[in-house]
Amino acid sequence: MALTPRAVFTRCVDVRRDYETSVIGPDAHLVQFLAAHKVQNPSDVSFITDVFLGCIRFKKMLAVTVDGYYVKDGENCSKKYEWLFHVIAYMGIIIVDDIGAAPLETMLMELPRVSMSKAAAFIAFLWNGDAFETWVQERWRLLYDDVYVDNQLLGPVRRHVASIQEIYANLHSKLTSKTVAPPAKAPTTPQPFNLSKPRVKKPAEPARAVAPPVTKPIPATTYATPIEQKALERKRRMNRAKAEQTRQTSNALPTASLATKALSERTLQLQETMRQREAEHLNVTIKARPVPAALNRPVDVKLNAGAILREERLLRAEREREEARLASVAAGAFDTVALHERALEMHALEEKERHDAIEIKHLQGLISREDAVLARAKQGTTNRRSARELKRETEELLQKRALEKREEHETNRQNVMDVADMHERTQQAVLDTVEAKALVRKGVAQESKALLEHAAKMQEQEAAKRAEVIRQIRALESVPIDRTKIVDKSATSGCGLMTEMSYIELQERLAMLRVRNQREEEQRRDKIVRSRVQAEQTLKDKVSAIARARVVRSQVPNMAERIRANKSAVGNFHNSRVDELRAKLAAKRTTVQKITSK
Repeated sequence: MALTPRAVFTRCVDVRRDYETSVIGPDAHLVQFLAAHKVQNPSDVSFITDVFLGCIRFKKMLAVTVDGYYVKDGENCSKKYEWLFHVIAYMGIIIVDDIGAAPLETMLMELPRVSMSKAAAFIAFLWNGDAFETWVQERWRLLYDDVYVDNQLLGPVRRHVASIQEIYANLHSKLTSKTVAPPAKAPTTPQPFNLSKPRVKKPAEPARAVAPPVTKPIPATTYATPIEQKALERKRRMNRAKAEQTRQTSNALPTASLATKALSERTLQLQETMRQREAEHLNVTIKARPVPAALNRPVDVKLNAGAILREERLLRAEREREEARLASVAAGAFDTVALHERALEMHALEEKERHDAIEIKHLQGLISREDAVLARAKQGTTNRRSARELKRETEELLQKRALEKREEHETNRQNVMDVADMHERTQQAVLDTVEAKALVRKGVAQESKALLEHAAKMQEQEAAKRAEVIRQIRALESVPIDRTKIVDKSATSGCGLMTEMSYIELQERLAMLRVRNQREEEQRRDKIVRSRVQAEQTLKDKVSAIARARVVRSQVPNMAERIRANKSAVGNFHNSRVDELRAKLAAKRTTVQKITSK
C-alpha cells in the first residue's frame, strides 16, 4: 500500500537522521530502514532512496544553507530540526526541476503545526531574501566550479523562486488562520418540579440461595493396587517372557539340537529336576541373576584395516631395532638400554636442579619485594614534601595565566572590530561583481536555449527517419517463408569428412560401445573381489602377529615406571642455598612488620 505524502516526507527525514548514528554503509542502512518501517511500494522506495542518497552526496552544499540559518536567524530553533531543513533544501534546490514544487507543497502542508512553522521560517530565510545571490553562492563557489554552481545549483533556484515563495505564503496563511469554533450546543431544558409525583420504588432483591458444602471425593488411590506392586508384577512377567523366548531360540539352533542328541542320561535327569524346581517356584519373587562370567572377560577391540597396518608397521620397526641392538651388543658395542637408564637418571637430577633454581629465583624476588616496600615507605615522605612545593608553584602560575588571558581577550576583541569594518568595505565590491556576472549568465542562457531548440528539431527529424526504417523492416518480416526440411536418418551430413556417419550408424556404434563397457566393468569387479579376499587374509595374519607382540610387551616394564624410579632416587637430595634464602626472607618480613606497626 502506498504511503501518504506526509509519511513519505517523514520517512525521508528519519532515514537521514538515523544514518548519522549508524555504523554501517548507506546502502545497508537504507535497506535495513525500509525493512524495519515496512516500506514496500516501488514509487515510495524509489523516492526515499533518491532523497537519502542525494542528501549524503550534497551534504557539504546543504550544510552551508542550514548552518547559515542557525547562525543568523535560527538561534531559538532546536538542532533536532536540522535534517528536516536538509531534506527541504535538497528538494527545493536539486530535484525541484524533476518533481516540481507541487509535491513539496503537498508534503509540507500535511506536517504537524510545529514542524510546519519551522519549515516556513527556513524557507523565508532562504527564498524571501537575497541569500542565494550573496553569501550562499560565495560559499558554494569554494566547494564547486563556477559553471556547476551557475547551471546546476543557482539555475533551478532562480527558475522556481516564485513557486517556493508561493509555498511559503500558503504555509504562513495556514499558520495564521484562526480555528473554526465548534457549533454551540442547545441549552439544557430543566424538568418541572412536582411534589405530588410518587417516587418509583426499586423491587426488593431476592435472597441468595445457600449452596451445600462441597466435599472432596474419595481418592482413587485408596482402594487401588500400589504402583510399586504393579511395577514388580510387570517386571516379573517381562523377565519370564524374555527367559522363555531365549530358551526357545537356543533350542531352535542347529548346534543345540546336535548337543541334545549327544547328552548323557545323567544330564537329562538333572535337566528334568531343574524343570520341576522351576515349576514349583514360579510364584516366588525372582531376583536378579549375577552377570555371567563370559561378559566380564576383557573383549578385544575390533580394529579396522588402517589401525592393523599401522600397529603391524610399528611392531616390525620395534623388532628390527631390538635385533639391531642385540647384534651391536654381541659385536662389542655399548648397551643402549643401560645407557638410556643412565640418561634417565641424569635427566631426573637435572630436573631437580632446575626446580631448585626456580625456587631460588622466587625467593630472591620476594626478598626484592620486601626491599621495595621499605624504599616505598621512605619515598612517600619525600613525595609529600615535593607535592606541597609543586602546589605552591601551580597557584603562582595560574595567577600569571589569568592576567595573560585578560590581555589576550582585549587584543582579540580589537581584531574582531577591525575585521568587521573591513567586511563592510568589501560589500559594495561584491555587489558590483555579482551584477557583471549576472549579465554574462543571461547571454549564456539565451545561447543555450537556442542550441537546445536546434537539438530538439534534429532529434525529431532523426526519430521520423528511424520510424520509417522500422516500418519497412516490419513489413519485410511479415512476408511468410517456407522453412520445412525433411530429415533422412540414414544419410550423412555431406561435409566431406572421413569420420562422418549417419544417425543410424551412430546408434549402432553407441550400442557396441555400451556392450564393451559392460564387459570391462564385469572384469574390474572380479579383480576387485579377488584383491579384497587377499587383503582380508593379510589383515588376519597381521592381527595374530600383533596379539603375540602385545603379550610379549606386557611382560617388559614401561618407560614411565623407569622414570618414576629415577625421580624417587633423586628426590632425597637437598639444596642448602634454598634453606639460606628462606631464612633471609623470614628476617626481611619481620623487619617490614616492625616498620609498618610503627
